[in-house]
Amino acid sequence: MKKIKKHIIILFILGLIGANNIYATERFVDIPVPPRNLENTDTSSEENKENNTNKKNEEFVLKSSNNYLKKLEIKGYQIEPQFDKKVNDYTVDLKNNGEAINIEINAEAEDEKCQVNGIGIVKIKEEEEYLNINVVAENGNLNIYTIKIKNRKLKETQEEEKNEKQKEVQQEEGKNEKMKTEETISQELSSEKKIETKEIKKMDFRIFILITAGVILIIFIMLIKIKKSKN
Repeated sequence: MKKIKKHIIILFILGLIGANNIYATERFVDIPVPPRNLENTDTSSEENKENNTNKKNEEFVLKSSNNYLKKLEIKGYQIEPQFDKKVNDYTVDLKNNGEAINIEINAEAEDEKCQVNGIGIVKIKEEEEYLNINVVAENGNLNIYTIKIKNRKLKETQEEEKNEKQKEVQQEEGKNEKMKTEETISQELSSEKKIETKEIKKMDFRIFILITAGVILIIFIMLIKIKKSKN
C-alpha cells in the first residue's frame, strides 16, 4: 500500500509540473511583429539634421555693421567742412534774413542695407536749428550726422563775420608778436654765445702763453744746471 501511495504522489507531482509547462508555453507564444521601415526613418532623420544645420547657419550669419554715409548735401547750399564720412558735425549758413525756408537734405549710405532717417524736405523756422541724420546699420548700430543750420538776419551775420575777422587778425598779430619775441630771444642768445666764444678764445690764448713761458723757463734752468755740473 505504501508503494502504491508513493507512486500516486509522484504521478500527481509530475502531472502538476506538466500542466504548468503547458500553461507557460501558451502564455509566452511569440507574436509576429511587422518589420519597421528603416529607409523612411533614416531619410526623415537626415532631413531634420539638414534643417537644424540650416537654421543654425542662418542664426550665425554676420550682419553688416557699416553705418557710414557715402554722400551728404543740402540742395543749393554748401556744407562746411567738406563732407567726410568720419566727420559727424557740419554747418550751413542759409543767409535768408531769418525768414522761414524749406531745404532739401540728400544723403546716401555706403551699405544698401542701411536705413537712413532725417532726409528729404525740411522746413527751417528758427534762426538756428540742429538737424540729425540717423544711419542704422543692418546689425542695429546707429551713427548720427548733425547739421547746424544758420538762418540769422543779415545784420547779425555781418556782425559775426566782422567779429570773426577781428579774431583772426588778433590771432595773426599775436602769432607775429610771438615770432618777433622768439627771434629777439634767439638773437640775444646768439650774441651772448658769440661773446662767450670770444672770451673763451682769449682765455685759451693767455693759457697758451703762460704754458709756453713756463716751458721756456724750465729749459733755461736745466741748461744752467748742466753748465754748472760741467764746470
